[in-house]
Parts: sequence; structure tokens; C-alpha cells
Amino acid sequence: LENQIKATNRRIDDVNSYLLSLLAGIFALIGFMWWDRRTMISKAKEEVTKNIQHELNNKANKDDLRVLNNIILVLKDFANSNKDFNNIFQKYNLKVA
Repeated sequence: LENQIKATNRRIDDVNSYLLSLLAGIFALIGFMWWDRRTMISKAKEEVTKNIQHELNNKANKDDLRVLNNIILVLKDFANSNKDFNNIFQKYNLKVA
């Protein structure tokens, strides 16, 4: 009977060790998945940002920039002569002069 009790205790200890190992493996897998997801998201953000900047640099030529600059000058001139429009500029922290 004593040998059976010792054998049962040994089996319980083995099961406990197995469960602890399994639990540690699950936590390690969850930690790896979390780390990998964060890494992939940050790399995806960087790649998207680079692609957008590259597209903007390729599509924006001097004529487009000149037209955009002229539109900004027209809006600033209009803001100088129109108080309401000037208030809108100030609301968005844009300088008129």
C-alpha cells in the first residue's frame, strides 16, 4: 500500500510539472504573438508612410506647387479684406500676413 501511495504521489508530481510546463508554454506563445503583432504594426506604419511620401514626391511637380502657393496667397489676400474669413484663419492658427 505504501508503494502505491508513493507511486500515486509521483504521478501527481509529474502531472503538476507537465501542467506548469504547458502553462509556461502558453504564456510564452501569447507573449511572442503580442510582440510579433506590435512589431508588424510598426513596420507596416513605416512602410505606408514611406509609400505615401514617395507618391506625394513623385506626383507633386513644380506646377502643382506653384498653383497651390497661388491659392494660398489668394486666400490670405481675401482674409485681409474679409473679417469673417480672417477669423476662420485665426481659428485654425493660420497666419494671414
